[in-house]
Amino acid sequence: MKKLPDKNCNLNELKDFCNVNFIITDIDGTLVKGGDGVIKQINSKIRFNWGKAFMTIATGRTFFGARKVIEELDIPRGIPLVLYNGSVIIAYQTNELLLHKTIPKYFLKKLENALNLEKEHFLVYTMKLSDKAFGITEDMVVEKVYGIGKVENGVDVNGLDIEKCKDSNDLLISPCSVLIDKSALSKESQKKVYDVLDHVEEVAYTDSGNGFVEISRNGVNKGIVFQIIQEKYPFLIKKSLAIGDNDNDCELLKAADIGVAVANGSDDAKQAADYICEHEGAAGVLDVIHTLKNASKYWGE
Repeated sequence: MKKLPDKNCNLNELKDFCNVNFIITDIDGTLVKGGDGVIKQINSKIRFNWGKAFMTIATGRTFFGARKVIEELDIPRGIPLVLYNGSVIIAYQTNELLLHKTIPKYFLKKLENALNLEKEHFLVYTMKLSDKAFGITEDMVVEKVYGIGKVENGVDVNGLDIEKCKDSNDLLISPCSVLIDKSALSKESQKKVYDVLDHVEEVAYTDSGNGFVEISRNGVNKGIVFQIIQEKYPFLIKKSLAIGDNDNDCELLKAADIGVAVANGSDDAKQAADYICEHEGAAGVLDVIHTLKNASKYWGE
């Protein structure tokens, strides 16, 4: 891994960044960390400095939770959006669901047995596309979050209303994600949950120290988007660049032609990346945009 080239670098250091036309970035800890006004700067530089590039997102958030950022980035129609850490990939503003990997319901039963549901709970996320209209809008993506166990009325971290659910038998469709707040569990329950997670091959989880365990189908990660693009849109990418900050970005950073970790990135994210930004969060993303601008100026076709 190397330091991201800056304005004082040797021009040869910029050559690796020429002809990048596909930029994909994480949101939390990356694009929205210290990001007031940065997205507008990113959009203006992409449009007016090199014009042929576009940016999209790869996030653990729901569509609802990512929607504001998606709209601010002015992502072109049909470009893939990576949601739920790769469990769901949608072609933006179309009715095409490119990937939808779900968790088997029997796993939810194992979680129910591991917890004291009279005092503890976990959140279950389901997602589908409505067939009532064409084009992905707020009403086209139907997302639900269910609280199984002892859960209060309220909203989740994405701003979605939590619906109380007696148990997993009440779910009509299989979930694409499960979220557990470790702080709400006893030490005994935490141990039981990890025991379940480590013995069910069909699921995988990330536990990045933010207080939550995020569970998805095994084999799912953000980097899957490049396989999907190669299969569906083989001529879309000339050269790709991914930006991230955490362990769940590692596969994305490795799969891109160029992987960049922001300065506040985890050790694993930095190890997975080819370059590291000087600055944290959104300021680091802007570092990347400046580097691409300079590369295009000196080495572009």
